[in-house]
Amino acid sequence: MFNQKTLPSTQQNTSLQQRLQQRAENCFQSGLQALQMAHGQGFQDPLTVRRACEALIETIRLQREDLRPYLMLSYLFAIHEDFGMAWQYLLAAEQLQPADPDVLQFRRQLQRRQAGNDQPETEAEPVAPVAEAGVEPGVESDQDQAYLALELRLRNRIQALQRQVPAVVTANPSVLAELEEECQRFHEQQQRLAVRIEALAASHDTVGLYKWLEQLDQLWEPYEWALRQSRALTAFKHKIQQTQLQVLTLLRQSVAARSLAQIQQLERELEILLDQCDHFTHIQEALLRRQVPIDEVEPVYRNLLGQVDLFRETLDECLATMPDDL
Repeated sequence: MFNQKTLPSTQQNTSLQQRLQQRAENCFQSGLQALQMAHGQGFQDPLTVRRACEALIETIRLQREDLRPYLMLSYLFAIHEDFGMAWQYLLAAEQLQPADPDVLQFRRQLQRRQAGNDQPETEAEPVAPVAEAGVEPGVESDQDQAYLALELRLRNRIQALQRQVPAVVTANPSVLAELEEECQRFHEQQQRLAVRIEALAASHDTVGLYKWLEQLDQLWEPYEWALRQSRALTAFKHKIQQTQLQVLTLLRQSVAARSLAQIQQLERELEILLDQCDHFTHIQEALLRRQVPIDEVEPVYRNLLGQVDLFRETLDECLATMPDDL
C-alpha cells in the first residue's frame, strides 16, 4: 500500500477534490430530501425548511460551481417572499451559467412572482428547481395549490407581524402620515386575502384560513390603537398651538390698550383662556389614563401656560398704570 505522502501532488489534489465533491453531493442530497419533505408539508414546518437551507448552503461552500443549490435556495426564499435573498442566489447562479435554460426560466418565474405578489401564487410560483429535484408539479389541483400558497402566505404574514417593531404614538405629522399609509396598505391586503379565501370556499374548508386572517387583524390592533391615539395627540397639540397664537394676539392688544373698557374685555378673554387651560389639563389626564405618552405635547403646553401668565401680568400692569379718572 502506498503512503499518501509519497503520491505526486497532482494525485493528492485529485483525491482531495473527489472527497470534497462527494461531501458536497452528500450535503446536496440531504438538502434535496429536506426540500422534498418541506414541499410535501406545504412549507409549513420551519425546521424542515431550515434543514434544507443549511444543507444547500453547505453544498455551495463545498462546491461553488454546482448550479442546483443556488436555484433551490432562490426558490425557497421566493416561496417565503424574501425576494432580496431569492434574487441574490439567482444572480449567483447566473454568474455561473448565464445562458442555462433553467436559470433563464427561473428568472422569468421569479419576476412574475414578485410582480404578482398579491395575486394567487399559482400564477407565478417558481417550480422549476423543485421539479428537477423530483417533486412532481401538478399532483395537486390548481385549487389545492392555491390553498397551500394562501395558507403559507397567511402564516408568513403572521410571523412577520410578530417580529415587526411596535408602532409608536406620535404627534409628528410626517410620522403619522406614514402610519396612516401603513394601516391603509394593511387593510387593502386583508381585503384581497379575504377575496382569495372566499374564492376557495366552494372547494375547501376555509375556516382555518379565516382564523388566520382574524389573527392578523388581532396582531394589527396595536397599530390601529397607535393610529387613533396619534390622531388624538396631534389634534390636541394643534389646539394648543392655535391657543398660543391667540394669546400672542391678546398680548399685543393688552400692550396697546388705552381704556378701561379695553382692559375689561381683555380680562374676559383671560378668563376664557384659563378655562381653556383647565380643559387642556383634563385632556392630558385622559391621555395618560389611556397610557398615551404626552412627551411631545407637554413642552408646548408648558409654553402656553407661560404665555397666559405673561398675559395676566401685562393686564395687571395696565390696570396699575391706568389713570384714576378713567
